Amino acid sequence: MSTFSFKLDPASLPKLNARGDNFPEYRSAWTVAFRYAGLWPIISKKKSRPAALAANTEAAALAARSEAIDAWDADDTKALVMILSSVHNDLTQQVADCETSPAAWDYLTSRFDRDTGQSSIMLFRSLTNLRYRDGDDLRLHLDEFH
Repeated sequence: MSTFSFKLDPASLPKLNARGDNFPEYRSAWTVAFRYAGLWPIISKKKSRPAALAANTEAAALAARSEAIDAWDADDTKALVMILSSVHNDLTQQVADCETSPAAWDYLTSRFDRDTGQSSIMLFRSLTNLRYRDGDDLRLHLDEFH
């Protein structure tokens, strides 16, 4: 019987740059990484944090629920650390301000996903503010435009 062994190296995955230009590539690669690590159900909100039970619940049920909450919190912390380590330093404070990994993922998606209205507005503003001046390097201007 053969066994499959693979170790995920986060350094080989794309890091989200400060402008979020590479968000589609980042999202695709990190979604697979979170699935591999078993954390995608938490980030995608398919597995929500278990609710606390009433204090008058029997001790065994309280203990089991407490363990489930602790396990969810531990996995959420792992996912949040992975997200923090995968973004540019200019984004770490905003991500760190998020309470949970799903909140951090939602923040990045709402800010950088090209399918949202907010990122379309930001893109339009950056395009309308882009100016070419005589003497500027045309190649750099076109790179900035692209």
